[in-house]
Amino acid sequence: NPSIGDLTMQFLAAGDLRNDPAQSAATTAGSPAVQGDWGITIPRILSLQAVSSGSGDDVGFSDGDTIFITFSEDTNRAQITTSTFPASVVDKLLFFDQDLGANYQGSWLDDKTLSITSVDATGSSPPEIDLLTVTVRTDGGLQLLNIIETSSASADHYMFDADGNYGIQGNFGPSQIDLVSITATGARPSSDDRWGFGDVIMIEFSDVVNKGCYQGCSDTAVSREKILRTFLFADSFWGSLA
Repeated sequence: NPSIGDLTMQFLAAGDLRNDPAQSAATTAGSPAVQGDWGITIPRILSLQAVSSGSGDDVGFSDGDTIFITFSEDTNRAQITTSTFPASVVDKLLFFDQDLGANYQGSWLDDKTLSITSVDATGSSPPEIDLLTVTVRTDGGLQLLNIIETSSASADHYMFDADGNYGIQGNFGPSQIDLVSITATGARPSSDDRWGFGDVIMIEFSDVVNKGCYQGCSDTAVSREKILRTFLFADSFWGSLA
């Protein structure tokens, strides 16, 4: 999609464009970036980012954690004029598909950046990385428009970022997942004392994990590619891992 302020063009010598009457060499001049617009734009969500409060070793969504929403352009802030505003106002503007808990507050950092900070996370779903999405509401009594209020109200449903990552990115605290044990089990009946067909490595984690995917992973037939994308093995013997 050609972008305003980015798209340029250049003459090609093969086009043989000259002055008239033709006396100059064929032009190969370039243009400045395109200006203007393709019509009135409606604000949409570019990113949804989780940031931990950084308090101690707290892991998971908790008081003080913040969700940052970045819009594609300057907005009218839904005509919210206070520096911070309560959960009741946030809920009129946004719908999160996971519960953010008992209390939270919003704040416009600038015309295109909105922060939502947890005040009391009690009762939250909680919101999960790679899962939480958000929709701008049009039925709550607030309307998010472009800054000069010439656009239609945004009703954007954010699911993917520019890199194709689903849902909110970032984290709500440091990882506390450890590898408890790695156990080798030879195939039965065993023919030798080396890694080979039918041998198994059992890995035990310290906590329940999401298997590294947001839409659910198969419990069996995990691919070699998936294994090597998830773990770094300190050895070089790996062949095919079916």
